[in-house]
Amino acid sequence: TDRQTDRHTHTHQMTTIQTVFLRAYWMARGLLALLVATALLYLHRIHSCLASARSRKCVAPSAGHPVVEPRWLETVLWTSGFYTAENYRAVHSVQATVPADNRGMCAHILLVRVHYTAGSAPPLSLPPEQRLPDRLMLKYSAANWWGRTATLFAGSYREGLFYAATDHPPELAPLLPRVLYASGSALCGEYVVLMEDACTSARGTTCGANLVFGNQSWGLSPEAVRTLNKTLDGSTTALEVLARAFRAAARMHA
Repeated sequence: TDRQTDRHTHTHQMTTIQTVFLRAYWMARGLLALLVATALLYLHRIHSCLASARSRKCVAPSAGHPVVEPRWLETVLWTSGFYTAENYRAVHSVQATVPADNRGMCAHILLVRVHYTAGSAPPLSLPPEQRLPDRLMLKYSAANWWGRTATLFAGSYREGLFYAATDHPPELAPLLPRVLYASGSALCGEYVVLMEDACTSARGTTCGANLVFGNQSWGLSPEAVRTLNKTLDGSTTALEVLARAFRAAARMHA
């Protein structure tokens, strides 16, 4: 009995020591992440002040600079396979707005409308997959110190790394949207993804699962209701949509 008591006391002491070390480790990691995020934030502000508008015309969007430049977008349309010799049109302007139905919970979301030059429209006989996108979605993490710290702790930057990867297995292709650009940084605590708007993609009209459940955060706009009615038939229930989303996520993570 005494041996069991001593063993229990020793185990309790070891557990207490491990708990103290773990708490100290996470506190030190949090402090380090806070210092790094703060330093990066001020370095980015200094860089923004020194960079001229001319030198930033062909810079990729980032958490601190969520702007899609027309000249940069043309380059990405070529590298991502959207541009072909048959459908090329120069990008005239880009307009970014905050969507009304889905503004982002873990990150910021912007609806990017792309306007191409007139008078050089591609033939209407092109298949849907070769038509140029006029609606894109830009998702990016918060650039302040709290946002960068949260991105580091949650590991959210891995989303950018996932979409930036080029070695996805073929079975994932039907589950993933077409991505023009993506990046993620564990050092800077940020990520950014520029992808097609799945609601108006060449694969057909779709809608977010959050709309099926009433979009608890921002409600349903008239446009969202029309999209919802167009996408789902009367026999599809919200529970079935949830089941489909779960199976798709399971296939993606399998």
